[in-house]
Amino acid sequence: MDKNKLTRRSKLTRPLSLFGKSLLGNKWSQIIHIFTAIFSLILSMGKLYDIYDDIKNGRYDNVLLKYERIMNFIVCLSISCISLNYIFNKSYYIEFINLHSKIANSDYFGLFCNSHLTKWMKINHLFFVSFISFEVPFEIVYFIHDYILLEGFTFSSTLHLLSLVLSFKVCFLYEFIFETCTYLQSDFILLDNLLVQLSTQTHQTNEINVKSLRLLHNEIIKCTGLINKLFKYAVLCTYAYQIGHNVCLIGILSLDQFNSYLAIFIIKFIEQSIMLTLITYHLVRVYQLSVQLFDKVYHLSFSLNPSHSITTTNELNLFLLRINRNDIGFSFVGLCMVSPSFVSSLATISATLGLAMPSLIKSSAYEGIK
Repeated sequence: MDKNKLTRRSKLTRPLSLFGKSLLGNKWSQIIHIFTAIFSLILSMGKLYDIYDDIKNGRYDNVLLKYERIMNFIVCLSISCISLNYIFNKSYYIEFINLHSKIANSDYFGLFCNSHLTKWMKINHLFFVSFISFEVPFEIVYFIHDYILLEGFTFSSTLHLLSLVLSFKVCFLYEFIFETCTYLQSDFILLDNLLVQLSTQTHQTNEINVKSLRLLHNEIIKCTGLINKLFKYAVLCTYAYQIGHNVCLIGILSLDQFNSYLAIFIIKFIEQSIMLTLITYHLVRVYQLSVQLFDKVYHLSFSLNPSHSITTTNELNLFLLRINRNDIGFSFVGLCMVSPSFVSSLATISATLGLAMPSLIKSSAYEGIK
């Protein structure tokens, strides 16, 4: 079967996100997708020129604020690159949707998985609407603040106004990640439920049933691998920007000389922390669901008795060996899995850098004076 060819999809496997619709061929979604990608690229060039102009004219004399402006430029460029990457690698998403549709349309999917998928789709949509409702007024207030502070229209204040489009783009990106992770989570929940059912009906534990679960697990692994390839740069850019920017915001908030921007930075820090928490939850949840299957399969092995064949035992052993590798989920630049330990280490490093930054800057400034 052609990987770029779409199969028939049920209502629950039709993406609601703009990027999902775009990658599956929806014309209006594709137009918005391409337009915002190009617009983000142009906006990033404008922000780069604005940074150069600020440094040249000495508008900001603090390293942290310069760093914050540079991070804004990086996020514009990253969003454009991520969007274009999705377009060039849409075959991964199409193949994933086809595999997920095959799993979701099977007789095993059940009411529980349908209700989980429906519930989280509504929750994700609610978060999307909430972020849109917050981002648009925030950017307008930010523009008005710069308009008053800089006494009229300037290149910098105009860029803030144009960043309204970028705000929509960021929300679309996160909505797409949340939706796709929800699909993956429902697949793992299906396998988890089937394992629980089989462990309570020991008379049905045979090599055929166990092998069918192994085949289902293998298809879910393929789904996860495809999305991991598609989200490779998105995960890298998200953590690099969100962590870097939040560290910078912690440093700025620890200083005293930015009273006019203080409220804006506090709101931005809270909003980005919520965003980072939500995306981390979805990514880590996929990893946790894949890992917790080991306990279910291990428990199932205790239900075996002498009446079960050696083939059944071998199937369970192969199942345990594959799950015990703990390599199913999203990876960070291919070096480590996005897991609870990864998140705790990243949070500790970020908090340490953020709290140490003001002291480092003040120390550097003092040495410069001497």
